[in-house]
Amino acid sequence: MKRLPQISPLLAAALLFIGFAAPLKAEFTCPPLKERVEIPAAVHEQGILWRVSHEGSPDSYMFGTIHISDPAVMNFDAHVQQAFEATEQFVLEVVLEPESIQAMQHAMFYHEGQTLSAQTGAPLFEAIMRLAPAHGLPPELVDYMRPWAIHMTLAAPPGGGIPMDMALMLEAQKEGKAIYGLESVEEQISVLGDLPVREQVALLTQTVCHYDQLQEETQTMVNLYLERDLAGLLSEGMRYELGNPQTDRRVNESLIWRRNLKMFERLKPILDSGSAFVAVGALHLPGERGLLELLARDGYTLERIY
Repeated sequence: MKRLPQISPLLAAALLFIGFAAPLKAEFTCPPLKERVEIPAAVHEQGILWRVSHEGSPDSYMFGTIHISDPAVMNFDAHVQQAFEATEQFVLEVVLEPESIQAMQHAMFYHEGQTLSAQTGAPLFEAIMRLAPAHGLPPELVDYMRPWAIHMTLAAPPGGGIPMDMALMLEAQKEGKAIYGLESVEEQISVLGDLPVREQVALLTQTVCHYDQLQEETQTMVNLYLERDLAGLLSEGMRYELGNPQTDRRVNESLIWRRNLKMFERLKPILDSGSAFVAVGALHLPGERGLLELLARDGYTLERIY
């Protein structure tokens, strides 16, 4: 198996999504944060590590991750370590091969003369530039980034580092496990990249305007994750609308629920072929349309381990 390249914090933040709707005192009008009227019931409310069993196949494990590099979440419990060591295959949302990294980097930037500042206007762009250094963004590159890419970057915690999923992937590679991705980079790009530019700018504006609150929300999510509270993660992660109601419905559907179904269909043959350690964002686990419930309805037996 070829050695995977090192991953920049910017690229890692863009590649792996946990959806946070995200104050800044600026010269432009900031939209208020609106709470969603309805949040789906969690179903499978507690636990981030589950044994997945199916007649005729070895046991596999479903592990909910959080896409950050905070040391508090990187100290894996013994149950997680044992499950990881007991499996032959490692599965995550997307595998970063050199070609995929190049495709992501290309997609994050304008190449036809457009600029971010032309899309946002000067006041919003100046606000972005004030936040960019904390996220490791070179000032000379910011104006060439697409709105969705800068939105994803600023929505992630500052400080960089390789997030949990990537650290697990590199360890799986070192141990010689077979590694599979459930999505392509192109599919992940399309979740936000296919939105009209005006809607991308609206999301970016919301993120910049409520930047401080976004960072507080991140810490809340970390605390809920450490408590292994899937119901709390779902409730907090989906607390606020993303942009206007129409954009919110489209993004929410494509960011979580449609991806769950696609990942489920691609995961089944992997689970049936051998023992697997499946590491996906924890928000993909709970809910009536979550991965755990999709597996249960398809005849898999689930047992909460941790």
